[in-house]
Amino acid sequence: MHTDHRSESAQKTALKAISAHLSRRLVWYLLASYGLAALYPDLGLWLRACSFGTIRVGAASQQVSTPTLLLGVMLFNASIATNIRQLGLTFTHPRLLIASLLANIMIPVAFVTLLGMLLSLWPDLGQARGMMTGLAILASMPIAASSTTWVQQARGDIALSLGMVLVSTSLSPLVTPMVFWLMAHCLPAALTLNVHGLGGGDTQLFLLTAVVFPCACGLLAHQLLPAARLQRLLPSLKLISKVCLLCLNYCNGAVALPHLLE
Repeated sequence: MHTDHRSESAQKTALKAISAHLSRRLVWYLLASYGLAALYPDLGLWLRACSFGTIRVGAASQQVSTPTLLLGVMLFNASIATNIRQLGLTFTHPRLLIASLLANIMIPVAFVTLLGMLLSLWPDLGQARGMMTGLAILASMPIAASSTTWVQQARGDIALSLGMVLVSTSLSPLVTPMVFWLMAHCLPAALTLNVHGLGGGDTQLFLLTAVVFPCACGLLAHQLLPAARLQRLLPSLKLISKVCLLCLNYCNGAVALPHLLE
């Protein structure tokens, strides 16, 4: 018994040390993951191509890929650390939530609009149009699911972060077309956005399976697990979230960063 207790205590100490090390140097590890993605992208591309099945709802389908799983794990880990009452307070006193969501919409729209005015002077309008389309898509996206891991890292308000992810995801069928409409009317005519076909059924199914479902599972697990057991699990889950964030950045970086070196 004493040996088992000492072994468990040693594991906890090692886990805390690894987690603390990652927390202190997370930015450097992120930069290293991007560097690896730029120089050695093959593993990242292989991981992205891995499929764990396909979810079909009507005509829409969603492949369960490695990035989808990593996002789901991070959201589950953030949700399981959130008391559903705390999340409820975010919605019953929504001023901060509404202000945050509006800022998340208006600041990117304003930035893309100002940049569009400058890029209208760009010699190659086709290239400028492609850049603006990419930025417009980024500006219209729901709040990144991985933001919950950053909030945990900064010991911020996880309930507010989770609420922003859930609400922005739920409203994306309305907000995404609205943001495109706003930017289409604010940008110069020479930079017409090519965003047809975005936000369809496959996109909404992805948001449901990769965002809403893991959040719901995490909140349910928080309610069902005994408090003492949950507290023992949380340090491990936080460490897993950080590792998932690094892996996700490597997988995503492997797609785009090698082209910068060409």
